[in-house]
Amino acid sequence: MVFTAGMEVGNVAKANELKQNPHKNHRKRVKQKYLDHGLECFADHEVLEMILFFSVPQKDTNEMAHSLIDRFGSLRGVLNATPEELYEISGVKSHSAVLLGLIRDINRRCVLSEVKKGEIFDTVSKIGRYFVDYFSGLNHERVAIMLLDNSMRFIDCVKISDGTVSGATVDYKLIAQTAMSRHATSVVLAHNH
Repeated sequence: MVFTAGMEVGNVAKANELKQNPHKNHRKRVKQKYLDHGLECFADHEVLEMILFFSVPQKDTNEMAHSLIDRFGSLRGVLNATPEELYEISGVKSHSAVLLGLIRDINRRCVLSEVKKGEIFDTVSKIGRYFVDYFSGLNHERVAIMLLDNSMRFIDCVKISDGTVSGATVDYKLIAQTAMSRHATSVVLAHNH
């Protein structure tokens, strides 16, 4: 019984402390909320606020998170923004731009790494979904080819060229050489933009 009373006194003390300084241990509480419940109970700006904890030390990141969501429209929009676009938001520096880009690129790598050699790409929608992930977050033109065997099984996806924001070179000789060297019988040519 003494233990319970002590716990209640401790909880009252914590509540009073929180009223006096609502930001004290905020990061710790947010991280614990994530550990206890996952991202499902977080709004996009709260997810972004927590991400920014790791690139903006000892500063309230809530306002920055709201500004980023307001500017880019969504969490996905923030992750797909260029560093130059991110720098337009007050408080965003290189550590934050690198971290946000890294999250986007790690996600793309994880999604693409789940495609296994031999997976069948026999419909336009399957191929389209793959390339949406492949091109996600790129801010310049890229030309790539998906190599398939005669049963439409995935062999590989190969970057042919990177270009500017408005164009990229298509080297047909390189495409043919790549397809032949990998024994592909079908090639899907794709580019973003």
